[in-house]
Amino acid sequence: MIKICRQCKKSFDNKKKTGIFCSKMCFGLSRRTRFERVCPKCQKIFYVQLNRIKNTKRGIIHCSFVCSLKKIERICPKCGKLFTITPARIKNTKGNKIHCSWDCAWNNSIIKKCLICNKEIKVYPCLINRKKFCSPVCRTKGLPNYKNGSTAFAKQFRNTKEYKKLREDTFKKDNYTCVLCGYKGEIGYRNKLYRKSPYKGNRFPKGLVFDHIKSFAEYPDLRLNPQNVRTICKKCEKETDTYKRLWPGKKQYEV
Repeated sequence: MIKICRQCKKSFDNKKKTGIFCSKMCFGLSRRTRFERVCPKCQKIFYVQLNRIKNTKRGIIHCSFVCSLKKIERICPKCGKLFTITPARIKNTKGNKIHCSWDCAWNNSIIKKCLICNKEIKVYPCLINRKKFCSPVCRTKGLPNYKNGSTAFAKQFRNTKEYKKLREDTFKKDNYTCVLCGYKGEIGYRNKLYRKSPYKGNRFPKGLVFDHIKSFAEYPDLRLNPQNVRTICKKCEKETDTYKRLWPGKKQYEV
């Protein structure tokens, strides 16, 4: 018995007398909920679901996100090259200051010299009064309170093995007790990860301070002298002569 397929409209010989489609492919296409569309941008054929056609405005669907972007043609103000750009970038850059590449954008910069090392640097016209240094190192040296790297040297000295060993030995010698008032501090750890560490420098007593009798800054020869160090609490530290004496609010300066 010859019938006509409902999907492809072709005639076929129906042996079972109950068939409607000529093949399984036509049967699958009839039950499919997606439809064939043509991209209005690149003219590419693609398939789309029915719910996507209903949810989009006016049924305009593109094959990809790249084709759906609306691009505007602009002319580079530096080299005169024609290029495309998205509307979002025009809004963020105030529309006029747009170049085709970073090379054209940096060509509008002004050459300026660093105040510390006299190195030539490129600066935008809007940042000519703000950018004065070529790197963070020069910016640190240009600060009014810069002391030729003495702060960095003090941190390095306190992290040495000799200094940490003297600190630990002083706490043990004084039995983790304040020499002035007799306060005894509990032994703690700087971090929970260091509890299983074999290095003893990670341990520190809570409420106690490793103090130098004579100033750490003005007497560099006595920094590792065992007779110049002691264990005191934080309350007694505030009553010492060397506590924050270099601050502007502290009148006492002599040792």
